[in-house]
Amino acid sequence: MDRILTCECGYEHIVSPSQAGRQIDCPCGKKLEVPSLRELRALPAAEQAVPAAVTESVWRTWRGPTMATAVAVFLICGGMSLRFLMQRMSIDTSYTEETEIQLGNELFDQYGPDALSMVWEDYQTYGIGPKQRPPFLRLREIARQRSILAGVTGGIALLALAGAFGVWLSARRLLRQRTAA
Repeated sequence: MDRILTCECGYEHIVSPSQAGRQIDCPCGKKLEVPSLRELRALPAAEQAVPAAVTESVWRTWRGPTMATAVAVFLICGGMSLRFLMQRMSIDTSYTEETEIQLGNELFDQYGPDALSMVWEDYQTYGIGPKQRPPFLRLREIARQRSILAGVTGGIALLALAGAFGVWLSARRLLRQRTAA
């Protein structure tokens, strides 16, 4: 018949006669010595009670909030990483300086002498305006930034996933210890 062995911390362990003389671990960290068969009879009987180790969830301790936080960080950072990747993929970075020069020359070749003289007069009158970076260079920089952001948020998401997996393994190991005891 199973008996109740109570730790100093108040935690009640259900022990069976097959555990007599062995040591068991308490959640408080202490090791308890299960009494011999003769001394085991002096302990109170466990009347078809469900052991506290089975009813107490492993997720009620630090594991629950830690797992919830890790999963939330994984979902948020994973979503952000996907968003940055989608933005990066929508930017065409195949346009280069050589392409810009080639297109400018083709456009220049389409002007006739009269159109060229009008453009020249406009430049003399109004100037060419403030110096600006070509749009394709700005797009290339944005694409590079999105790649970096996707990598950083993806790395954070992977770390959170690894943390959640570690917490899950810890809970699984504790459940195995409780069922073995």
